[in-house]
Amino acid sequence: ESGESSMLLVWLCRRHLGWIVPLVVGAIWSVAAGSADGSMIRIPSEVEVCGERLRLGDLVPDTLPEWADVDLGYAPYPGHVRWLRRSEISAALHRAGLTWEDVDIPERILVRRGRQVLEPSLVRQAVLSYLQSCWPRFRVSTDEMELPREVYLPEGDVTVEVVASRQPVRFEHLTLRLSIRVDGRSYTSRWVSMSARMTGPVLVAARALSYGDGLNQSSIRVEEKTLTDLEGVLTDPSEAIGAVAVCPLREGEVIRRKHVRAPVLVKRGEVVTLVARGSGFMVSATARSKDSGGAGDWIEVQNLESKQTVTARVVGTGQVEVRLPEVR
Repeated sequence: ESGESSMLLVWLCRRHLGWIVPLVVGAIWSVAAGSADGSMIRIPSEVEVCGERLRLGDLVPDTLPEWADVDLGYAPYPGHVRWLRRSEISAALHRAGLTWEDVDIPERILVRRGRQVLEPSLVRQAVLSYLQSCWPRFRVSTDEMELPREVYLPEGDVTVEVVASRQPVRFEHLTLRLSIRVDGRSYTSRWVSMSARMTGPVLVAARALSYGDGLNQSSIRVEEKTLTDLEGVLTDPSEAIGAVAVCPLREGEVIRRKHVRAPVLVKRGEVVTLVARGSGFMVSATARSKDSGGAGDWIEVQNLESKQTVTARVVGTGQVEVRLPEVR
């Protein structure tokens, strides 16, 4: 029976070969054409993206390059969504010169943007590192830090740094601006408020000092203090030795620049030597000081010979100097 069945099958194939072959070939061609034709694109109704701009390749990652680069406008902010309509996609394809009749486009597509939350530890580390760089001889400790509310960022490598135009000196109520970058690109900025304490070596009065007392090695000492205000604080004994106190200081009180001044080298009404320097020459004259001043101070003096009043800089005991402009 099996032999008879085989003979019958051969006879049927020979008899009907004329129409079976075209049918089979047509089916194979149809399948091959459908697989080779890359124009059939099916766009899902919900996608998640990560870039700033939205492209067709974000919706269909495996599509052809010329389709992938079609710009569909802005992507939503991190953690937000955007509804993308079919008409927007078809218009973008039309602008790109591409046909879209065979594209399976839902009426609306929900586009989500991936996100991450700014870690508070990154903010704390950035603030502490900045303060430490400003005052390397001091240890920083924070009493409280008011961090920004949840900051949503795109996915990527996050870095935080403090942006400041000048060195902070008061730390009880300090506000700093943060620059936040993602993958090396500036993304946003935030403010952080805090209170901190700085512990380090400062100059203090070794004994009680009165107005006009001169500071020397025995009247000052270096002591470790914890402060919330470092404005004008002196840390090096050489900054104070030879200076004069301009206000009373208690023993152990921190010495600041406002508490001292350079010793008076020229007194008001004193006859001084006025030196005038120019390009390649120097002349001197006798003058009378109209002000008192220490080293580096600018005071007015009157030339005793010409009676002309000029502003000169104190450069030594009983000596002032003025520089004349170069003549070209």
